[in-house]
Amino acid sequence: MEKESLGHSAFDEPSKYGLKLALNHEFPLKSKQLIIPRPKQILEMMPLTTRYIKYYIARKIQKRRPIMDYVNMISSKQMYGCPIGGIGGGTIGRGFKGEFCRFQLTPGIYEYVTIPECQFIVNIRNAKKETIFQSVLSTYK
Repeated sequence: MEKESLGHSAFDEPSKYGLKLALNHEFPLKSKQLIIPRPKQILEMMPLTTRYIKYYIARKIQKRRPIMDYVNMISSKQMYGCPIGGIGGGTIGRGFKGEFCRFQLTPGIYEYVTIPECQFIVNIRNAKKETIFQSVLSTYK
């Protein structure tokens, strides 16, 4: 195997391995979670199901979102990348385009929204602190 030097033209080209998609890419596969327990599991889960239904109704009466909502489950989408955050800090997920699209700041409660306001601004100033270039970096255009 040959070693490549810094002046080699292969460094100027994108890698031949890895995920390469256009920013307006739409995945063709639309999947839906389908969880059907076996008959034996249904009998074993009856006490837990009863407790969950009581909990769910109580949360709805209090007009609060249940931490684990198995009635209105959200299917995972193919746009989500790895989460940003740490233990106890919640997570903010980013999509493959770089947008922030999944938020979990309260344990167990996820918000699946893409917020256009979460963008970056590049501001280049010269030695006199005068702005010579300013641009918004966005995944939408």
